[in-house]
Amino acid sequence: MAVAWILSNLKTSKQDTLQIREQDYRKTGLKQPGQWHPDDVVNLLNELVKDLQKAHQQDDIIRKQKDIEKQLSNANNELKQLEEIRNQLIEKIKTAPHIPDISENDYTSLVWFIENLKNWQNSHLELLTIQSKTQHLKSELQAELGKCNEIFSETGFSAADDIPQIKATLSELKKQENERRELLRQIQQSEKEIENQNKRLKDAEKELSEIYSRLNITEGDKTTIRQMTEQLENYKDLKNKFIATKATYQGKEHLLNDHPLYPDYKQETEHLTAEEAITKSEEFARNAENWETIIEQIKEIENAVRQIKNGHELEDVLAQKENALNDLEDVYHNNISGFTGHLIVEELKTQTRDQNRPQVFKAAGELFNRITAGRYELRLDNKEQAVFTAYDTVLKLEQPLSELSTGTRVQLLLAVRLAFIEKQEDTIKLPLLADELLANSDDERATAIIQALIEISREGRQIFYFTAQDDEVKKWYSFLKSESDIHFTHIALTGNSGGSSSNNISEISSDDIKFSYSAPQPEGKSHAKYGEALAVPSFSLLTDDITSLHLWYLIDDVNLLYKCLQKGIRQWGQLQSFVQNNGRISGLDDDTWQIICSKAELLTRFKELYSIGRPKPVGRDVLKQSGLISDTFIDAVAEKAAELNGNPEQLLLALRNGEVSRFYRTKTEELADFFIANNFIDENEPMSMDDILIKLQAFISETVIDAKDAEEFLHTVIGNRSEDG
Repeated sequence: MAVAWILSNLKTSKQDTLQIREQDYRKTGLKQPGQWHPDDVVNLLNELVKDLQKAHQQDDIIRKQKDIEKQLSNANNELKQLEEIRNQLIEKIKTAPHIPDISENDYTSLVWFIENLKNWQNSHLELLTIQSKTQHLKSELQAELGKCNEIFSETGFSAADDIPQIKATLSELKKQENERRELLRQIQQSEKEIENQNKRLKDAEKELSEIYSRLNITEGDKTTIRQMTEQLENYKDLKNKFIATKATYQGKEHLLNDHPLYPDYKQETEHLTAEEAITKSEEFARNAENWETIIEQIKEIENAVRQIKNGHELEDVLAQKENALNDLEDVYHNNISGFTGHLIVEELKTQTRDQNRPQVFKAAGELFNRITAGRYELRLDNKEQAVFTAYDTVLKLEQPLSELSTGTRVQLLLAVRLAFIEKQEDTIKLPLLADELLANSDDERATAIIQALIEISREGRQIFYFTAQDDEVKKWYSFLKSESDIHFTHIALTGNSGGSSSNNISEISSDDIKFSYSAPQPEGKSHAKYGEALAVPSFSLLTDDITSLHLWYLIDDVNLLYKCLQKGIRQWGQLQSFVQNNGRISGLDDDTWQIICSKAELLTRFKELYSIGRPKPVGRDVLKQSGLISDTFIDAVAEKAAELNGNPEQLLLALRNGEVSRFYRTKTEELADFFIANNFIDENEPMSMDDILIKLQAFISETVIDAKDAEEFLHTVIGNRSEDG
């Protein structure tokens, strides 16, 4: 019964629930089922599900439509933007990209278009990047331009608007900075020079005081000094005459000493007075007239002696011989007196021979002497008939004109003609007109003519030289460019045909223009090894000039040395000239330049001290230059000089000892005077190395180099030089 009640309640509850659901459904307003039978309800529900699905699909379509409409709107906006960009591109590149037609199965053209479109996009991005960087750089440029203008304003320059103006201003600044550095260097050099000059002035004042003391003159007594100075030229002339007279005297003395009879009459000749010598000379001259007869008699006596030397008459013949020798001795003394008288007469002739000559002859003689630089004097020989002769002052020889060289004869002819012209002039010197004097002259004559005319022009006479020959003009230029005291002008005349005369004087070969030179590269070599690669020449303290010193000695930096060599600058003189003309070499800063200059000055000082009292080597060229050695002896004397390492003192000793056979002693003494006069022999006492080193240390203390560097530098120069003897 209980179960039935439960089932009855369940049934009643289920029906109530269905009714509630029906009522809820009716409230929805949806289609009602025909009957609320489960099948009808299920069918209706299926229809409703289908309708619901359709409704969901419709909602999706509407939503997608709205999305598409929104995308379409966005695409239209993008299209408008692309259209604007397209118009801009058309305006920029004057064309529009063409999208190719695409076939159904061939997408090649589309791929090509897309790839190129991609490349264009990449290029466009790069362009935008570059434009951005450019804009940034422009901003930086403006900022830097502002900074530069601030600097320019501080230095007194106007503001720059662009890069060219900045470059121009910077170039001017660099130029002024270089000028400032050069002026600073010159100021430093001038200060140093002033300091050196002050020191030299003090030394000179000290030396001057010592001179006053040595001459026993009150210090500051310029009147006495001036009087002594005025006598200096006379003193020099007297000294030169003394040297010449001494040489002549020594030559005569040697001849006298070499005479076989001199030992027997030495004491007698030493005590002869001048009057006694003249008397004996005249006596010997008279006796000398019979010397040939006496010689014949001697020969006859000698023959007789040879014939009877084994006979009993030998004693008589010997007695005759003794008498003959006594007679010969008398003749000898007479000859000596005659020779002395002859010398006195010749000297009187020399002193009086030109007193009565015409003025033209005297003027010609003076001109001839000046034109030949004192080598020749014009003389007139009156022995038989008056003839001109030329006296060689070097060879001490009087020569007829026929024995003179062609060039010397030309110089003599010019001297005589010009002397005649000068004597006809009353007031002014008229110009000298010369027309192609060199036309038919060889090199010797041409040189003589040019030198003669140059010497004449030095006397204040204007010279016109006419020629149509280029080679003659070149010869003149080759001489005149070395004569700094001669002013000259070259005028090219125009002919009637309208063409100008050929003027090739200043033509320059392309080979002459060269600014770069080849040189071995350092390639990591040490200074010593690089010097070996360059084959650096040695330097002689006695003969070489400091300007010829190779830069390897002065520059320790092989790279800087290489840069100098590339410019063709190899010697100290070249580098000095290059810098003085504002030349610049990378790496050659002011400090390095000061060190190089100090080294050069140190070597100059060392050379100056070392040369005192030491002979300079002589060779064949110096010996020929002296004019005292003939072609007969030049080879032998030059070989002897080379054997003695060119030492002039040892050469003179060898000549005096007769090591060159038959070389005259008089010539040896004249050669000694030549060596002294031209400073090949210094008669001062040589300075010891200790004294030299002390003076060099004092010099180094005033330079920018230290003692160690100075020592290494001099070791390098001396260690790489040839022996100076």
